[in-house]
Amino acid sequence: MEICLDLISGFRQSFSGFFQNVTLHPNPASTQLTVQVPNANMVYVTVAIYDVIGNILQAPAIKEISNDSFTVDINHLSTGMYFIKVNHRVLRFVKQ
Repeated sequence: MEICLDLISGFRQSFSGFFQNVTLHPNPASTQLTVQVPNANMVYVTVAIYDVIGNILQAPAIKEISNDSFTVDINHLSTGMYFIKVNHRVLRFVKQ
C-alpha cells in the first residue's frame, strides 16, 4: 500500500496499487509524453526524468492529473532512451 500526501491540501490518501496501471503514449515520442493514470482524477503526482545512467534531467515537479492523464514536455531532450518516475513507478520511454 502506498500513502501519498497531497502537498497542496495536506490530506493523506491511500492508493493501494494505484500507480500500477500507469502508461505512456506515444512511445517513442518527439515533443511530449502523455502519462495515463486510470481512475486518478484530481490527484497530484511527482514526476522526474532520468537518463539511462541515472542522472536526473528534469527535477521532480508536482503535476496535477486531469481526466486521468497529464503531459510532460520532452522537447528539450536529445534522441535516446530515458526513464520517467511518476511517484514511485518508473517507466521507460524513447525520445525520437
